[in-house]
Amino acid sequence: YKGKVDDSKFSNAPELSKESRSNGVVRYYSGEFTNFNSAEQRMRSMKSKGYRDAFVVAYKNGKKVPLTDLGLSTGNSSAPKTDVPKSKPSGDIQFKVQLGAFKEDVPYEVLVRLSEQGGGNAAQTLIREIWGRMRQPEETKQRRMREVEKILQETAGHADAGRELYQQTCALCHVLHGQGNAVGPELTGYDRKNLSFLLPAIIDPSLALREEYELVTLQLRPAPLDDEGPILSGFVTHLADQTLTLKDLGGNETVIRLADIASREHSSTSIMPEGLLDGLSKQQVADLMAYIQAD
Repeated sequence: YKGKVDDSKFSNAPELSKESRSNGVVRYYSGEFTNFNSAEQRMRSMKSKGYRDAFVVAYKNGKKVPLTDLGLSTGNSSAPKTDVPKSKPSGDIQFKVQLGAFKEDVPYEVLVRLSEQGGGNAAQTLIREIWGRMRQPEETKQRRMREVEKILQETAGHADAGRELYQQTCALCHVLHGQGNAVGPELTGYDRKNLSFLLPAIIDPSLALREEYELVTLQLRPAPLDDEGPILSGFVTHLADQTLTLKDLGGNETVIRLADIASREHSSTSIMPEGLLDGLSKQQVADLMAYIQAD
């Protein structure tokens, strides 16, 4: 989460635990497991309850380690699995299902500077885990963010008018208060009142792109007598030993054998178009933002 959330947000999560770190980071988990298969089942259960970004984390001797270091992966990862069985006794390895995390009062530019430091330190790992890949916005987009922030300071927005604008500009890909399509991130739990995160996400949508929202393009192997195989694009929603599941922008899922894939490319550009606010009047910008930020 890109801002503080209350414990009540996780009221339907079984075996809820909360971890508060000295650096201000708070994480929420559901369950503790010594078996990866059980942890993955819990993860899928939590996703079905609306925690779309839930994922499995692993600890070895009390220290967090990547799943890939253990030869494991879930549907959240495009990394190939190894021959290590998911049900292998873990010994000193523990698994948890992380539901969310937040850290208050961290300016966007500070996060970007931390993410750009060399060395692959713990801060970079945490930033990538919560916010995705980040970069500095271009000067023209920084200027546009300042312009929109000034509009919001000077113009009173009306959420009722903004609702219709939201349906026209945002609901095709985002769910807010149960309305819209789940192509991109769910916005209801987003820290929508924090303009330092909200404006960059709208004006420069590729600025911070999480792995599960990277568009994947697959070139399939050609059938006999064909020169080229078909090309498919979408989001990888599940990766198994021999197949992956690809969800296209219409929400249709296709199971594809890994052996049938000739090449795979991940885009670093968000499918969300830039300039969504540019065709709106100042009043419309204020109205749309009033609806997005409303409780």
